[in-house]
Amino acid sequence: MNPTFSIIMTSYNYAPYIAAAIESVLCQTFEDWEMVIIDDCSHDCSWEIIEKYRDPRISVHRQLVNQGACAAYNRGFSLAQGENIACLDSDDVFMPCKLARQAEFLVDHPEVDICGTFVTEIDRGGLAKSQGNP
Repeated sequence: MNPTFSIIMTSYNYAPYIAAAIESVLCQTFEDWEMVIIDDCSHDCSWEIIEKYRDPRISVHRQLVNQGACAAYNRGFSLAQGENIACLDSDDVFMPCKLARQAEFLVDHPEVDICGTFVTEIDRGGLAKSQGNP
């Protein structure tokens, strides 16, 4: 049976952030997901960080040459098997209830084809600034 969500993440030289992004998916209260990570031939240690994650819901793929974000996303989309797609940039994080809230919303509103979320910006000093309602 296909998961409710396929989370697509692309990476290119995001070593300082990618572990937090992956951990934010592992901490989801909604657990029916798969994560497809496409590393676009990073030159930093991103790939070494990505490879350490052994959760069976996470599949990791590395481009042999850098092809750019569009090619990486297209590869991720082609590998996704979920009913819904969620994209997560490798320098961002999901809040713990993000997938649960979106799953509930999509069940309650079958007429909706696309569902976004609000954003909280965090500056270099760690201060948060919300954009919209949480």
